[in-house]
Amino acid sequence: DWAIADAFGFRQKMAQEVAQSPEFKEQLVTALAKEWSVPTKLDALLRPSVGSDSSANDSLVRLLLHVDTLQGEIASGLMQLLPEYQEEEAGAGGVPMVRLILSQFRWLERIVDGAALVETASEIMQVADAPLKREILLVLPDLVEDGQHASAAQTLRAVLAEDTRFLACVLDAFGALVLEEETLAEVCETVMGAVGAANVEDLPVVIRFLLQHMTPSNAKPTLLALRTGMPLDLLGSTAVVAAPGA
Repeated sequence: DWAIADAFGFRQKMAQEVAQSPEFKEQLVTALAKEWSVPTKLDALLRPSVGSDSSANDSLVRLLLHVDTLQGEIASGLMQLLPEYQEEEAGAGGVPMVRLILSQFRWLERIVDGAALVETASEIMQVADAPLKREILLVLPDLVEDGQHASAAQTLRAVLAEDTRFLACVLDAFGALVLEEETLAEVCETVMGAVGAANVEDLPVVIRFLLQHMTPSNAKPTLLALRTGMPLDLLGSTAVVAAPGA
């Protein structure tokens, strides 16, 4: 494990060094890339570091992601590793390397360039197998600042338009976004269009999402999409679709 006595002081020191020397930044990123090319070393970089009182701090990689001037290069390099580990079921600590990598992006204090991160994630999804694509979709809301949620929503809508297999995890991701009324209306429209192609096991999630976001202006098309898109045997069973308060 990496031992870092003062995590906040370490972040400040890294920021100062990068500001004073562009060469230092280049050397650091190059050294990191060399380290994480070895799976065991990558695992260590992604695990919690140890503080001066033996307490657990953020991993070394996560501490560096908190440095604004380093975040972009390190984040991009990390994401580029994902396809290499998409067939691995579990890493050395029992957690798949893919999840360990993506966990570094959860709840960061600040995202410097969310648009760039979402673009990189979209590129990785083009070559990702289905399980990896699901993991990336679920972390997508963590890659953007509050004011950039619309761009994340656009990416999610594009994925849903291509393949409804990812409907459930896309809806989970939508649930973590704060969207303006116009963008939310577009999202609901996309989901309505996917009802007919949804897997039966995904229908409860779809119904809940559409009913939670139903408004007087979209109530009629929402109910129509559910009634025409759901299998007839479900419509005839106890799973009755009705407007709230009806």
